[in-house]
Amino acid sequence: MTPIKKTQGCLNFQLRRTSRQVSRYYDDALRPIGLRISQFNILAMLAQTGPLSVSDLANRLGMERSALARNLKPIAREGLVVVSHGDDRRTRLAKLAPAGTRKLRQALPTWNRAQDKLVAKLGSRQAAVLVEVLSRMRKVLSDGN
Repeated sequence: MTPIKKTQGCLNFQLRRTSRQVSRYYDDALRPIGLRISQFNILAMLAQTGPLSVSDLANRLGMERSALARNLKPIAREGLVVVSHGDDRRTRLAKLAPAGTRKLRQALPTWNRAQDKLVAKLGSRQAAVLVEVLSRMRKVLSDGN
């Protein structure tokens, strides 16, 4: 039997624990602007890609569709994102609204300061290694290996 203490090295546990802490860090930074980091990421993705189906948006963000739906509702209510039916009524499209573009422009300097501060604390080399390792982990998991 595996000793219970060994579970402390569980990659899932360590990643989720760190992810929650990092999310709180960015949420705290963006709170004065009225955004959560998950909402900021949706706006940023739509600004980079243009309109996307909700399924494609969820895939690109690495989110479950249900989690994306929960995050889309408040920003759609605020008029930052428009969610409409696609060509067939089964497909829903998400599009950045003009108010969303303005909110993103307002949020970017705050996000940038938070990003720069965290990278400086971690060290730019370590931050680059972290991004590389996380990218490799996503690739390994998507390959099914």
